[in-house]
Amino acid sequence: RAVIDDILPPSFSQKVRAKMADGCGGGDGVDAELVQGALNCVDTHINHRHATERLLRCWGSGAGRDIDATKLSMHGLLNEYNTSQDVEEASHCLSS
Repeated sequence: RAVIDDILPPSFSQKVRAKMADGCGGGDGVDAELVQGALNCVDTHINHRHATERLLRCWGSGAGRDIDATKLSMHGLLNEYNTSQDVEEASHCLSS
């Protein structure tokens, strides 16, 4: 989602893979297999046809809602989660 919202560059997952291959990642108890799985998922979602539209619909937007409204919803979700650490409460920001 961060790539779609222009928060991270599309090459982010490749850069993380390169760092892990160089032995620079995976510290602090991070499971390298989980990271690889997440990166595979990211690449799959981003490289599919109509990836942007699918991700927007997945996050509560799409038909009838523009990218700015989606970004505003995501900003509200992140702020709410940072404040309360409550996933349910933060998820309400996506539908508003």
